[in-house]
Order: sequence, then structure tokens, then C-alpha cells
Amino acid sequence: MDSRVPLTVELLKATEDECVELFAFLAPFHARYGLVPLDPVKAMASIWETAKDSTVYVARDEHGKLVGTIALFVDEVWYSRAPIMWNRWLCIAEDTREGEAIRLLLKRAKEAADTVGAILVIERSNYKRASLRGDFGRVADLVGYAPVGHLTRHR
Repeated sequence: MDSRVPLTVELLKATEDECVELFAFLAPFHARYGLVPLDPVKAMASIWETAKDSTVYVARDEHGKLVGTIALFVDEVWYSRAPIMWNRWLCIAEDTREGEAIRLLLKRAKEAADTVGAILVIERSNYKRASLRGDFGRVADLVGYAPVGHLTRHR
């Protein structure tokens, strides 16, 4: 897909149809990159609960086809009451991975973090699964964002 094709990003409405569509989009990622067996019933229930209780953005191409999604939830830092926003998933269609979809979804994630005054931490799967030393391998990278003044406010 051409990264110049206009995309829209919207909140998932948490309807049954949208959750089924999202599961159909996410399942092939698991088939290719999943680290543990997929339980389709649990996965669908998790999508439904996440869509109802958290923030799920979906990116669509000009034809309405889903090309990316990010799910966000707010927690507290383990040693503080300060809010921290994490992603439950971030999946981008392979042909748009380096394009507009990722940029727009991360922009929405940043806006969501700003709205609640939270640090934002995004876990991005490492699809190459590069080996590290010993028995460990790199399965993901973390990237983060802190709102302006956030770090100095909590010193």
C-alpha cells in the first residue's frame, strides 16, 4: 500500500461486528508472530473487554479496510499513583508498517496520554526476534513519551 493513501483513525465503537472484524485482523499476526498458543475464545473476550473498558483506535484505508490498530489502557506506576498508559496491542498491516498508519496511531496514543496526563509506554513487537545472549531473545522494544513538564512535576 502506498503510504500516501489517505487513512482515517477512529475509536473502535465496541460493537460485536467491529470486535469480530478486529479479531479477524489480529489473528493472522498471532499465527505468524505469537509466542504462545492462541485461545480464540479468550482472545475474542479480551478484544471485547478492551474495546468496552479501554481506548482502541483503528486505522482504515480509503475503502474502509482495517490497516492498523492500537489498544491503550491506563494503570499506575508500581511505586506511585502517577498514571502510566500502556498498549495492549499495536498491529499494523505489513504493507503499511512503515507508512502513515503507524504515525497516525502513535499520534492518537500521544494525544490520549496527554488527555489523562500519563506517561505513555508502547511495546512494539520485534518481528525479527533477534537473539541476545544465552537463552534470551529480543521479542519487543519499548518506546516512551512523557508529557511536557511531567518528569519535573513528580520530582
